[in-house]
Amino acid sequence: MFKLFGCSFTTIRSALLVLTVLQVAGCGSPADRAQSYYEHGMKLLLEHDNAKAAIELRNAVRLKKDLIGAWKALAEIDETSRNWPGVVTDLRTIVELTPDDVAARLKLGKLLLLAGSSDEALRLANAGIELDNHNADVHALKAAISFKLGDHAETVREAQTALELDPNNADALMVLAVDRLARGDAKGALSLLEGTSVANGKNLENNIGLQLLKIKLFEQTGDFKSLENALKKLVELNPQEPGYRKLLINFYVEQRRIDDAEKEMRALAAANPKNSEAALDIVRFLYTIKKAPAAARQELNARISAGGEVFPYQMALADMDFAEGNLTDGRQLLENLISAGSSPEHVRTARIALAQMYLSKRNFDPAETLTTDVLRDDSHNVAALKLRASIHLERAQLDPAIADLLDALNYQPRSSELMSLLATAYERNGLIELADKQFADAVRASDFEVGVGLEYVAFLQRRGGISRAEDILVGLNTRRPNKIEVLSTLAQVRLARQNWIGAQEIAESIRQIGNNGGTADQILGAALIGRNKYDEAITAFQNAYNATPAAAQPLDSLVGAFLKANKKDQAIIFLKSVLAKNPDSANALVLQGSIQLTSGAADQALKSFLAAVKAQPKDTIGYQALADLYLNQKNYDEAIKVVRTGIQQQPDMMALHMILANALERKGDYETAISEYEFILDKQPGNLIVANNLASLLLDRRTDKASLKKAQSLAAILRKSQVPQFKDTLGWASYHQGDYRTAVSLSEEAAAALPDQAVIHYHLGMGYISISEFGKASEQFRKALDLRPNNELAEQIRSAQKKTGS
Repeated sequence: MFKLFGCSFTTIRSALLVLTVLQVAGCGSPADRAQSYYEHGMKLLLEHDNAKAAIELRNAVRLKKDLIGAWKALAEIDETSRNWPGVVTDLRTIVELTPDDVAARLKLGKLLLLAGSSDEALRLANAGIELDNHNADVHALKAAISFKLGDHAETVREAQTALELDPNNADALMVLAVDRLARGDAKGALSLLEGTSVANGKNLENNIGLQLLKIKLFEQTGDFKSLENALKKLVELNPQEPGYRKLLINFYVEQRRIDDAEKEMRALAAANPKNSEAALDIVRFLYTIKKAPAAARQELNARISAGGEVFPYQMALADMDFAEGNLTDGRQLLENLISAGSSPEHVRTARIALAQMYLSKRNFDPAETLTTDVLRDDSHNVAALKLRASIHLERAQLDPAIADLLDALNYQPRSSELMSLLATAYERNGLIELADKQFADAVRASDFEVGVGLEYVAFLQRRGGISRAEDILVGLNTRRPNKIEVLSTLAQVRLARQNWIGAQEIAESIRQIGNNGGTADQILGAALIGRNKYDEAITAFQNAYNATPAAAQPLDSLVGAFLKANKKDQAIIFLKSVLAKNPDSANALVLQGSIQLTSGAADQALKSFLAAVKAQPKDTIGYQALADLYLNQKNYDEAIKVVRTGIQQQPDMMALHMILANALERKGDYETAISEYEFILDKQPGNLIVANNLASLLLDRRTDKASLKKAQSLAAILRKSQVPQFKDTLGWASYHQGDYRTAVSLSEEAAAALPDQAVIHYHLGMGYISISEFGKASEQFRKALDLRPNNELAEQIRSAQKKTGS
């Protein structure tokens, strides 16, 4: 059966005639139409119209899948646009259609290796060797795959085979060098590269990958002169590639050779006079590295005065005004740019910047007005959609925030920033599974960028998923090795899991890449405390303190280690020595007061805490210590008075607001406590502890529908958390919703984890009553009363107990 598309015949006498015409004219055959698409696509490709060429070529292979030329052209287009998943798909098809194409196998194998698909890459390499055993590049690829799989013997064997076939094979040489580096022999790796380069002349000297590896090795061996020369060589070989000059600039910055760095930055800007980003790099350098804001401002003003395309410099000047707190001038400049309206794009950019400024000051109404203006002109503007979603998030308008972020992702589907924001919105809306997926997707989309990965880790930690958090951190460390923030977080996770040996291993890793202000010793000390090796821990903490004597954590840890080791006298002597050098050390005064308090000298402790406040009235630590003292004495009015004084000094310090809310709650001033928790949640909408405490208060202290609905909404954020206190709140919220089976299940889990909490046993008992398990309810009430709850809760328990008939 034949279908005719686009052909017109005035007379058709017979089926034979139709067949004859089709055979002659061929106007409707898929093969011919595929060829037409292909030829048009190749013409567009020659004209460098890659987007349209790709459309034509994909039409061609849709009609005729085995059109190998089209697939190769598509691979070329996808590679040019850095669409690596697309390249992999193209190459897989090419290999399927032409199994003997070794070059395609080689390229596909390399991409799959980079993507982490080592097993598939190995199959391709093995097949390539069977096709052409004398291809050095394929042997080098197998060597790289074997290294990735941890097969040292095969790595060396394949790399050496490649070099026997081609002494200039840089990939094989680099695999051998990296193998040596992985075994801790950086000097041996460097010797191998330099020796081979000398023997084989300029072919290897001009290889970019090899030179970059040498730079890494020079850095590890501390040969900074050779490192500088290698970077200069890269710049010389690639004058049109700014990235290599930026590496040289970064080297100079790290070596504190500021003048050399500035000279190279200005050379880069001069070589690219139309590239405003290069000029703005100079401004950022002057502002952040040279610490010369006046010079940075002068640089901007000079470029604005020079004329031409000055909009990027005007925007940078507004940013600088905001950074320096000069909001009036910054706002006025942006408003002028909006009024001038030199181009629609400039107006949109200025509006978004001004909206961000308003958002940073929590001035939501003008921020929303500006984003609405942008979206009225350009409904698909991703920056505006993201900004409006952020405003919705700050206002706890979760459904509109999710809608905006999903819309934005339609236009930037690989944006890790948008994915992370969407994950945050899902989490706050109680959609925990979706939040988890979005965070995981964001990490992959960012190629395991450290900041994105740590955000996912924080999500898992606050939801009690500490095991998965460790897995993510291990993966981050594999992809982004030697990042202090990753290693430090991994160490804290291992300490929390009581994996003392694992934490010590991390401490040693940090020490090898630079102790970074005592971080390694701080982690080591904590691990040794966990192993009850107090004397060794004291030594480690002493080293950490010596590295950063002004920091609070090492001081606190060292004193804590003395006390753990039953060396209170040494702790006191040490603190006296600290105070002799720095009498105004609030941290030392508070630690001194804490020791006095444990010794029964409450009056002396009070004096120490008051001295800490007087010495450092802007430091919250003294107020916190004083408030805790008064709270333990049940002197709630004094505790509240102290905290309010501290808040006057530091109004944005949420830790003090948390203490105030807790003090008000314990005093019985529940309405004011609710207001305080609401204030904190407005500032920190993702704070699960605040959400938990506020939800609990609303459930226990209010009965109106609006408050109960708000409590249910807050409790939804706590879903899927492994934190037992959160499970109790979520269970109590389920009880108030009438979902008694869920309430009992959650309360049972909470009671098992926290058997000494009377209120949890009370909640579980109420749940059992609701499902007519009166015996179990009675048992829970008995346990609750045995824990001696306060009078109010005890009365509630006894009243509920009567319902069980006991």
